[in-house]
Amino acid sequence: MHSLLFKQSKRTILSTPLFLRPFSTTTSADLPSFLSTQPDKVDILHAESNDILFNLATEEYMYEHLNIINPMLFVWRNTKTIIIGKHQNPWKECRVQLLEQDGVVLARRKSGGGCVY
Repeated sequence: MHSLLFKQSKRTILSTPLFLRPFSTTTSADLPSFLSTQPDKVDILHAESNDILFNLATEEYMYEHLNIINPMLFVWRNTKTIIIGKHQNPWKECRVQLLEQDGVVLARRKSGGGCVY
């Protein structure tokens, strides 16, 4: 994962820090350069990629392999995409035959939940 794929927000979301239980005991030396090394901050990552498959894979990688210290908000905007939940049947949720014709990507996320466009 390359740090140039993200735009890091410099804005402070809260004027006073919330009382937050630390997510991890990882030292700042273990964190990627695009995450804050200061405690009691909120990391906001904006993906420059519009590829849903890349964005879902990046989110899963961050969740499974990074020891996150602070809360993190990962924001992305995809090209035309339908994202279905883990247990959903795509043939019941959307018109699969028309997806390719309309240039819509069908993707499945690892978690459950409803179908979103």
